[in-house]
Amino acid sequence: MFMNMFTWHEGFPNQSDHDRYGIFNKYRACHAPPACGPTLFSEEARNVFSKNGQQLLPHDGKGRVNLARLLLECNGEVFLVQEDGSWQLPGGAIETDPESPSPDNVIEQLTQFIEKKLRFETPWMTYIDDDHKAGRVYAYPLSDSSVNIDREDEGSWFSYEAILNGPHSNGKIPVYVTEAVKNWRDPKILRGMGESMARAKKKDS
Repeated sequence: MFMNMFTWHEGFPNQSDHDRYGIFNKYRACHAPPACGPTLFSEEARNVFSKNGQQLLPHDGKGRVNLARLLLECNGEVFLVQEDGSWQLPGGAIETDPESPSPDNVIEQLTQFIEKKLRFETPWMTYIDDDHKAGRVYAYPLSDSSVNIDREDEGSWFSYEAILNGPHSNGKIPVYVTEAVKNWRDPKILRGMGESMARAKKKDS
């Protein structure tokens, strides 16, 4: 079976008395990234391939995703917080769970972090990029009435132009932020909606 990744589908449980095997090949296009983010291949797996073969493993790292951030956008502005003298996308450390069936889906932990820090829950997020220093970056667009973030207590809103054209006298904006904004604004990219596993289970019950 071949299908577009945006086709609704569901895998039913194995109800037979024997093991069920399956092979899953997923061809990821740059213009349609997976909403929850791609799987990070280990360096060991990458080193098995030739240089030409390594092009098939564009997402690699030393382990699982250990840091995630969220690009909150509203009316052409992006919300940034101050960290160590620079403006960053809000986010935090991700705890690794060796028992997790989807170790690279960190939306649930990022949702909890945003809810605790900014006092609202994002119903979904969409994958933007992986940065070796900043971690995995997601995005979520706010409507006018979605949430009222206290600018002074938590951070400030910056226009796209201010982020892309800097510099800023009251703090530096890292390159990963500007790249994330460019990526998010790219009209050629077709994005899906990624949910936490807990939220997805609520829909099934």
